[in-house]
Amino acid sequence: LQELLIDMIDPSLQGKQAHWNLQGRIEDRQVVDLGVARLHAISEVGRRRLGQLGELDLVSQDLVIEVLDGIEKTLWMLEAHRPTEIS
Repeated sequence: LQELLIDMIDPSLQGKQAHWNLQGRIEDRQVVDLGVARLHAISEVGRRRLGQLGELDLVSQDLVIEVLDGIEKTLWMLEAHRPTEIS
């Protein structure tokens, strides 16, 4: 759980920074792309840890499932803001 918490603190602070200082820093599309990549990584690591955690503590595993649900919901919302590619 400690490692997952550490993984989640950084993108939350980066998201706040991007939200308040988006103008003129980098393009908004890049901010969304960076956020999506970071949340994908956290989601994948969290999913890999679920099996091990379930062997040790089912209550903690349930907590991580709930946290991952929120991460993946946020990931879905960010991906919805990506422009569609027109070919």
